Amino acid sequence: MIETAAKPASLAAAANSDLVATLARRSQDGDAEATRQLFDLLVADVHRIVWRLLGPDPEHEDVCQSVLVAVHQALAGFRHQSQLSTWLYRICIRTAARHRRKAFRFRRLFAGPEAAAAEPATPDPSPEERVANRERAAAARAALFRMGARKRTVYQLVELEGLAPDQVAAIVDAPLATVHTRLFHARRELARALCRHDAREAGQHADA
Repeated sequence: MIETAAKPASLAAAANSDLVATLARRSQDGDAEATRQLFDLLVADVHRIVWRLLGPDPEHEDVCQSVLVAVHQALAGFRHQSQLSTWLYRICIRTAARHRRKAFRFRRLFAGPEAAAAEPATPDPSPEERVANRERAAAARAALFRMGARKRTVYQLVELEGLAPDQVAAIVDAPLATVHTRLFHARRELARALCRHDAREAGQHADA
């Protein structure tokens, strides 16, 4: 079984150096130590990407394992014509899509646990504010999952993963203009859903 414990390093941290490409080539040549080092870099990114795609899915660890197995099996065929990070995103997206189809459901998501840790300290919200925040987040998640898969994937990669649209275009194999269009419609759908939610909440408070 491939080790999936999170590591402090990540592929993103090494993306602007030759390290990843060098490790990949050495691994393709049969260097076991290079393979170990490469997977040490990949593990944290796989966990983060899968979390973004599936949310707190009880089978998160199994999906990550499936991604790493797929990477190990496909690495020999990687031609270095694109960044390894782009290639990894594609494998994560395909594996997550298979998992969703097999389970016949979508799982809730939003920012991963590391996002909450990065939030600045703020005064504790009141019980009413906590309820309102949970309900608004639920409305946002519901709107996200009502989107078509293509729009949702683009939104996740841009808004949750922080990728540039041109990077997303390479990952999803679509023209840049198409990515911008999907992102525009995804943002508009989410904004409209939240406006409807806020209007309902305002109406309920007015009637109270």
